[in-house]
Amino acid sequence: MSNKLEWSFSALTTLRKCNRMYYFQYLAPTHHFKNPLRRKAFELKKSKNLLMWRGSVVDKIMENEIMPKIKDRQPLDFNSIADNAVALAKRQFQFSEQQLYKIKENSESKIGADYCILDIHDANVPYTEEALLQVYSSIRDIIMGIPSIVMPDGKMLLLEFLSKASFIVPNLRYWSFEFENIRISPQLDLFMFVDNKAIVLDWKVSESALSDYSRQLIIGGITVFDTYRKKALQNTGRRLGFDDIRLIEVNLFKKETKEHAFNRKAVDECIDYIYLNSEDVERLTEGKSFEDLNIEEFPITDKESTCVFCKFRPLCKNILLSNNKYDEKAYNDALPAKQLA
Repeated sequence: MSNKLEWSFSALTTLRKCNRMYYFQYLAPTHHFKNPLRRKAFELKKSKNLLMWRGSVVDKIMENEIMPKIKDRQPLDFNSIADNAVALAKRQFQFSEQQLYKIKENSESKIGADYCILDIHDANVPYTEEALLQVYSSIRDIIMGIPSIVMPDGKMLLLEFLSKASFIVPNLRYWSFEFENIRISPQLDLFMFVDNKAIVLDWKVSESALSDYSRQLIIGGITVFDTYRKKALQNTGRRLGFDDIRLIEVNLFKKETKEHAFNRKAVDECIDYIYLNSEDVERLTEGKSFEDLNIEEFPITDKESTCVFCKFRPLCKNILLSNNKYDEKAYNDALPAKQLA
């Protein structure tokens, strides 16, 4: 770990929920098999419940099939795309069910889109055949509903708006911005230019009416703003102002779109939020490597709801009961019996 703090927006929100969750989510995980604790943290981090899985399948189809076709001006057969999405989900289910992710050679980079870890297989979370079939059905419905989604102004279909893009990059991960001693590296679901405006677009597949993704999008906007500021200084691109950047949230499940404000006030509030949370991380880690960190210095939450729904709960419980050491046998023995669909 370098002296520079580097994280995503989700790291900030995780830290606010629980220090111990932050430890498991962002410090412990590694895809290597040398350290059993770190490998188990990696598997739990990658694991998804059925609703999360549904969203990730749709994200993959947007990134790997729909957006490339739009970029190349190819026709879109949504019935065929929906078939492909369900087929992908079934391959992922099979990969997870056979626990092929536990084979050292089966890395995510090697397996590609079929790589998947589901909590129903990794932690034996109960599920029903009906729930599984509902996921497949919902994936199809979401894909088939995309042509009917309208932009926030109600005057243009989403697909028509996307087709106007002069530049498209799905799943942009390599841009970042920094201030003080902090570097933020967000993932942009989609970055493009439409009508000479830079568009940061975020796909959601959420049923919740309470979720607020504005800050996440603002961080994406700041990243674009800063990247183009640097390009202007290097004479490799034009400088973008606040009015040149649009932040658009698309809920594919609800078939709704929303535009978030991007201005000086929104940016300042977001920067303040990041800075305040960075102080907490700095106190926790002090620039130490993982081997030098003490898990006892990462307290668990006192909020029962946070603990109940945390995907690291089994691992956290195992460590608490094993004098802050990971006991792999005890962990596996404590898992519930496998639930058959």
